[in-house]
Amino acid sequence: MNPLTPGQVNDLLRESSRRSIVYLIGAGGCGMSGLGHLLLDLDFQVAGSDLVVNEEIRQLRARGAEIHAGHAAENVQRARPILVVYTSAVRR
Repeated sequence: MNPLTPGQVNDLLRESSRRSIVYLIGAGGCGMSGLGHLLLDLDFQVAGSDLVVNEEIRQLRARGAEIHAGHAAENVQRARPILVVYTSAVRR
């Protein structure tokens, strides 16, 4: 894992082609789901996971995000994201 500074994340997203995938770990939380909606508004694809499916995940899925119930490394690898973001509620 290579942590990025906020400036590096900004540059990565700005330089990436639209429809690039960003993977959110803990996607159903209030902060992460908000980020997911923002990324969808900016025309990125959103994939991710959370332990339980809640209303936030249902809303993201309704907008085209691919959110998995449960965390598995294979889901991240399969998505081939340009960026993986994880909630502060999840330890490294």
